[in-house]
Amino acid sequence: MRIIFLCTSSIDDASPQGRWIPIAHQLVKGGHEVHILMLHPMFDQLKAKQVVLNTAGTLVAQHVGQMHVYGKPGARRYFGPLQLLGITARATFELARHAIALKPDVIQVCKPQPMNGLAGLIASRWLNRPLHVDCDDYEAESNRFSSAWQKKLVQFFEDRLPRLAEAITVNTHFLFDRYRSLGIPADKIIYVTNGISTLNPQSLIPNPHPIVPKIVYVGTMSKISHGTDLLIAAFALLRRQFTDVRLVMVGDGDDRADLMVQAQRLGVGEAIDWVGRVPLAQTQAYYADAICSVDPVFDRPVMGARSPLKIVESLACGTPVVTGDVGDRGETLLGDKPCGVLVAPGNAQALADGFATLLLNPQLRAELAHNALTRANDFDWATLAQRWAGQYGAKNGLWVKEKPHAAIIHIFYVDLIQELLTALLPLKDDVDVYVTVPQKREDEFRAAILAILPAARVLPVKNRGRDILPFMSVLAKIQHLDYGFILKIHGKKSKHLQEGARWRNEVVADLTSNRALLPFIANAENNVALVAPRGHIVDGKKYIGGNLQKMRALLSMVNVQLDEAALPPFPAGSMYWIRKDIADDLLKISSQFTFEPERGQIDVTLAHAIERIVLALATRPGGNVVFTDLTDYRQHINRNYDFAADSAEVAPKKRGLTQKIMYRLKHLQYWLKDIF
Repeated sequence: MRIIFLCTSSIDDASPQGRWIPIAHQLVKGGHEVHILMLHPMFDQLKAKQVVLNTAGTLVAQHVGQMHVYGKPGARRYFGPLQLLGITARATFELARHAIALKPDVIQVCKPQPMNGLAGLIASRWLNRPLHVDCDDYEAESNRFSSAWQKKLVQFFEDRLPRLAEAITVNTHFLFDRYRSLGIPADKIIYVTNGISTLNPQSLIPNPHPIVPKIVYVGTMSKISHGTDLLIAAFALLRRQFTDVRLVMVGDGDDRADLMVQAQRLGVGEAIDWVGRVPLAQTQAYYADAICSVDPVFDRPVMGARSPLKIVESLACGTPVVTGDVGDRGETLLGDKPCGVLVAPGNAQALADGFATLLLNPQLRAELAHNALTRANDFDWATLAQRWAGQYGAKNGLWVKEKPHAAIIHIFYVDLIQELLTALLPLKDDVDVYVTVPQKREDEFRAAILAILPAARVLPVKNRGRDILPFMSVLAKIQHLDYGFILKIHGKKSKHLQEGARWRNEVVADLTSNRALLPFIANAENNVALVAPRGHIVDGKKYIGGNLQKMRALLSMVNVQLDEAALPPFPAGSMYWIRKDIADDLLKISSQFTFEPERGQIDVTLAHAIERIVLALATRPGGNVVFTDLTDYRQHINRNYDFAADSAEVAPKKRGLTQKIMYRLKHLQYWLKDIF
């Protein structure tokens, strides 16, 4: 698969070096081809505009136009309005032109900014390819703008472009919550914090007894977005108590000159080493030579939005970090084994006291250093990039058809993983297995699933729509794959049924044990559209519940009329083999409606209505429905189903007031049981 990254940065900037290029390397290791299209601050002086970043030539970075500012950090000049407009238009055109020419499978915008954002939209629409957006900062608040309209334009793209994307990635919980508040569904937002590519050996742990104690800052010298003026102020306070300590400033930025003036004014100019920019690999030596690193912050949205590379880089070198308790920093540094010191944000004295704590306690420094190395393992790009790649899904080629059929399993309870996946083992040569799991417990479920079935494709979903919406979520991602049949099963634990486990075991075993089933239904001459477990197709009229109105609305989407006098039977519990084209019709229908939030309902939801229309779709002309023993379903329609909930037999509109009250109390009871 070919993936295009669209960036407004140059190859030497922090975000490409610390985030997008490491991710690209991991994608290439997975067999993909990645092209990174970039802008440069001195494009007219750039000789080598294209750089091949791996020996196979499958990872290429190419500068295609001028950045919105001119010159290196610390010596930049800003364009006038008309000149900036021309440069912006040209850069946007070049990004879009090169992206279209490369004919990618995926278009990835790296930061939702005007030039790469518009170029990504153009290329996406031109090629009919999905658009993805990585949001790793709050640019409208962290950048300098020469006019108000520029900030408004950046804000517009930062707020609107992610809404048009197939999925977005964020690197902080602040950004996750921000985009949720803008109306983007949680299942379209993927949290991928910043990481590190290589972990360092124990020899890089700082000496707890240095001859000259040093504090190191690595990063951009910006007062707005990186709080470096706070650092200089804190260091001046620290020097009153520790006259031998030095501050090492690695990096550059537009505020460097102002910071040097501030340092001289506070009397610490001679105690600061201004190193300038160095290659990323060389920063390890500076971290290892320091007693601690520092990430100075104020309690501002722009700093809560950042996931500082300097923190994970420092941890990887075994160097404790001192920073303010803003955004994800507390989550990163604290826990059972702390690896840094958290202080009050925006407070120079508190920051100085944090430094003093480590200077006075060599044993604590050594303990935090060892903890830092352990914590750094959680930020390995090899692992984080797998989460990043999950956003692309099947539409973009990461999921490919390897077997003739598919199985889609929804597992909400971790204790059912072994049971359900073991049942699928007899089908391992016949089906690609897709497993949907709770979004909030993705890592736990994924590890358990892959331990049993390493080839399983795992998709995290939110808790909505019972097993039906998760099924539709996978169908949407495999719609282009020409599977023959799809097995739908799930880990049902109905709180309102006394024998839910027996029901589940009976149905799953019936659907997975007959080896003659797949050859029979795969034979087109048999015209099989649906296979249900014997004894589990129930009378539609008796078990209609309160779903008639929703069923009519659903079936009208495919021009199927519902006869109330002869309501179709349906496979209770929604476990079956379904032909791919019938499944696609279900997807088409369900995508026009909204699934209700989970409230412990036992009837009258979109999921219940979809459950009851499956047979109506499957028995249209050209479709036969059979049981797993290959007999016609009409031989046994169950009118006294052992596993039906009593309330399903009565439509809400037929209940009296007392019944309605009891019905609602039952809902509340089931809901509370699910929660507690």
